[in-house]
Amino acid sequence: MIDFADGSTTSAEGTLGMPSDWDGGTVTATFYWLVNSTQTNSAVWACDGRSYGDAEDLNQAFGTEQTVADAGSGTVNQVLKSAATPAITLAGSPAASEMAQFRVKRLGADGSDNLTATARLLGVMIGYTRS
Repeated sequence: MIDFADGSTTSAEGTLGMPSDWDGGTVTATFYWLVNSTQTNSAVWACDGRSYGDAEDLNQAFGTEQTVADAGSGTVNQVLKSAATPAITLAGSPAASEMAQFRVKRLGADGSDNLTATARLLGVMIGYTRS
């Protein structure tokens, strides 16, 4: 769990070994989160990433981030599930079985993020297409 305070842009990174049947195409991110508030305002979540093959330098740019807004339910500490982001193109030369690094953010300064409470990120589901 990671707390993303209101009004600030913060990020976290995670690494995933992509499966051998991944087609190397775009991915999506769905956010599981909660808020310790009865607010029904929205948080804006973002994700971008990079795929790494064998013997590639780690310090490289990520692809273009995609965002999704999701609203609180009005009930304290309910698990919330966002819609999936639009398609995320990973930087690098994505291919099956590669390591993918993802960066997730809450964009508190985005005009669509009007949640004034802390959003607690519980997890992220990465969607992909199999070959």
